[in-house]
Amino acid sequence: GSSGSGSDQWLDGFTASALFAIVAHLLCAIMLGWAIKKPFPKVRGRGMSTALTHSHSNADMAHACERCRKALDEQETECQYLLCNTCYDTFGGENVNFKRYSRRVVVCF
Repeated sequence: GSSGSGSDQWLDGFTASALFAIVAHLLCAIMLGWAIKKPFPKVRGRGMSTALTHSHSNADMAHACERCRKALDEQETECQYLLCNTCYDTFGGENVNFKRYSRRVVVCF
């Protein structure tokens, strides 16, 4: 017996389209992972420009961590994220820093 439709071919239009979509998504995920630029280091070294340091007033330097509201020290305010070192290092859970967590979110999305 045949199935009644007369077509016992496994590679019909739907299956071919589904396989194409799987390959396309895998290639896009690989390219996205490759293309994601590495973020700036958590805390910049002493080589940062003095213009950036002097452009901030004392009021601007008194930021608090976005997660725990602890006052950030001068070194922590120099990075692009308003996170203290403890919150940065444990952003996605124990031993999962912000960099690793944010990459995981982007790749999974």
